Amino acid sequence: MPAAFSKSETLEWKLIKDTRLEVQYVQKQRYKVKALGLQKDMVSTVVMERDENTGKVKRFEDRWNHKPLGGILGWPFRRLNALTLPLLVGVPDDTKQAINQDKKD
Repeated sequence: MPAAFSKSETLEWKLIKDTRLEVQYVQKQRYKVKALGLQKDMVSTVVMERDENTGKVKRFEDRWNHKPLGGILGWPFRRLNALTLPLLVGVPDDTKQAINQDKKD
């Protein structure tokens, strides 16, 4: 999200559910908007569902203020986010290296 925010930092988080097929955690994130110089703290619940065969994440939802994104713009916004987010963010190099090392072992 570097295009919109000059800084994004996780202030705190707490794991609330961790099963084989689902992970949920609550996080408090601070965003600083580039153009406006504003700072916003956002509390949300993150829900990740895993594929039962591969264990890979098949669904990711960030529920701002702990509420699912709803309303008439909910689905189009989610779809747009799913298409654009991979272009804006990626896995850090050190994490990729750690994953590759684990695969070798």
